Amino acid sequence: MNKTKDIAASPLCFVSPYPQLAKAAEALVAQLDYAVTIHQTTLNRILDELPLLESRGHQVLISRGGCAEILKKHSKLPVVEIKMSGYDILDALIPFKGQKGTVGIVGFSSVIKGCARVAEQLNINYKIFTLQGNDKETISCLKRQLASTPLDCIVGDTVCQDYFSPLGSQFRLLDSSPASITEALEEARSLYLAFRSQLLERHHLQLILRSV
Repeated sequence: MNKTKDIAASPLCFVSPYPQLAKAAEALVAQLDYAVTIHQTTLNRILDELPLLESRGHQVLISRGGCAEILKKHSKLPVVEIKMSGYDILDALIPFKGQKGTVGIVGFSSVIKGCARVAEQLNINYKIFTLQGNDKETISCLKRQLASTPLDCIVGDTVCQDYFSPLGSQFRLLDSSPASITEALEEARSLYLAFRSQLLERHHLQLILRSV
């Protein structure tokens, strides 16, 4: 799915690793006065689709979690990550307050960062499982760790929903709130405008030098 006001003239590309995030971004982008391309993908497809994204002329990519990590490692474009706010974490963990059992918090460090502190404040019994990559060997290793740990529920991002949710009796997605998405969009917009300003200034200086 590629939704945009003007795909040919959109410097910002919102790369969504799951449909719910793409829909949330689409609703927010409709209220903006600047163009943003929304590209829906998966962690398994993003590397294959990256050359196409880079060939479109986008200047800044926006994503979250494992998808953002992959883009930062493999793309030549700057990547703005959708940060998990305290509200986002609280929204995911609050249903487990007062419940017995153990919650497994699983995901890339950028997504689950801060979860331990919130879980402790809510008196939730938890275990953290940090995902280091999305290759088959890493996924299999973490699956074995989770399978050998008694867990009543799992909290994590979309990669956990795809691979690890059957290992707990419950699964809850660490989702991004509209405020977090909006903050990332504004950060990406500011970054693009700064790049454009530097480019125009450099071009102006070159014109002056050529005229001397």
